[in-house]
Amino acid sequence: MSRKKKQDWRDKINWKQASLKAYYTKIKNTYDFTDEELEDFFEAKYQEQVESESRKNVREVIRYLGGVYDSDYESIPIWAKRKNGRALDLIVIPLNDILPEYGIENADDVYSLLQRAGVYVVSAVIATIRWS
Repeated sequence: MSRKKKQDWRDKINWKQASLKAYYTKIKNTYDFTDEELEDFFEAKYQEQVESESRKNVREVIRYLGGVYDSDYESIPIWAKRKNGRALDLIVIPLNDILPEYGIENADDVYSLLQRAGVYVVSAVIATIRWS
């Protein structure tokens, strides 16, 4: 086979699609998933990615607003604390303007948002799919 024919053969393959199919097959065979379990697995992975992006977005906004400094609340996450940061009740309005989807109304809502954004849970996706 000539060199030109080999190149033509390689150009006909959609490498992205082939690698994605290989990844699905690897996951399916490794964990012995049925098709339905495989679909649930990838849906859970996608949801985990969306939640992670949401947490990152909250963190970026809090940092953009200058961080938080409030002695009334003990366990503000370290990533949100700033020496010259704002009090939680003063950050409510700008935070609600930037992130209206969270419906922040008072300092306690901001505090709970900080707690949720500060926690990165290691997912047990496979266990929840297989044994739920």
